[in-house]
Amino acid sequence: MFSACSPTQGLGSRLSTKESWHRMNQFYASMYGVYVLFVNRVGNDKDLTFWGGSQVIDPFGKIIAQAKGDAEEIIEAELRLTEVRESRTVLHTVRDENLNFLVHRLQHVIQSNYSSVEAQDL
Repeated sequence: MFSACSPTQGLGSRLSTKESWHRMNQFYASMYGVYVLFVNRVGNDKDLTFWGGSQVIDPFGKIIAQAKGDAEEIIEAELRLTEVRESRTVLHTVRDENLNFLVHRLQHVIQSNYSSVEAQDL
């Protein structure tokens, strides 16, 4: 879950704040195979305008619910754990994990009684 207080003013004409958040949200969802819940402020406060645009992104990076952005709004989405499992079987970051190597390294740490392990041992 990301909570933001992001104003409309962006980083110039090439990349708006709104586009940056949307890209980042989709990246994290698809990179880690998780749902991303993004909540942003909407409306005006003194000299600032907040663009809203709260959204829910599925583990594949698809936006499944999004607020319109011009007023406060409650959005709903169904989160399915089966989608998380499915995305993690196709994502290279999880699919290509070498579990035997990980188990071996964890056993090494346990056998050393949690003592500090030198960087070259890792």
